[in-house]
Amino acid sequence: MKIEEQVTSLELSKKLKELGVKQESLYYWGKAGMLGWQINNANYAHSRWSIFHIISAFTVAELGKLLPDTIEVNNTHWTLTIEKSFTGSWDVRYGNEVRVSGKADTEADTRAKMLIYLIEHGAIKM
Repeated sequence: MKIEEQVTSLELSKKLKELGVKQESLYYWGKAGMLGWQINNANYAHSRWSIFHIISAFTVAELGKLLPDTIEVNNTHWTLTIEKSFTGSWDVRYGNEVRVSGKADTEADTRAKMLIYLIEHGAIKM
């Protein structure tokens, strides 16, 4: 499996950055749209891109840390559920109230879409 299939797409990565998600990840998108790797976030000396031109390409694990385990909707606590359907699409939801499903090809992108939804609707702050 290619690393591009394991991290957020460039488009969703840009949106997460715009929404104020800290740019702390193992992988990143560079100025030219190329996917790169970094050992730590403080070491850019060996990179040909400046810190201002990189965008975090979050892994599924990194998004797992960013998404809350539960959220409260209408005075009810809903637990995060992530499943892959028999059709191959991803379903990320909190109870039956907040759902993002079948809207991305990868688990990382589906998780990213849920994080974007939660930020845009004020459910969480970054």
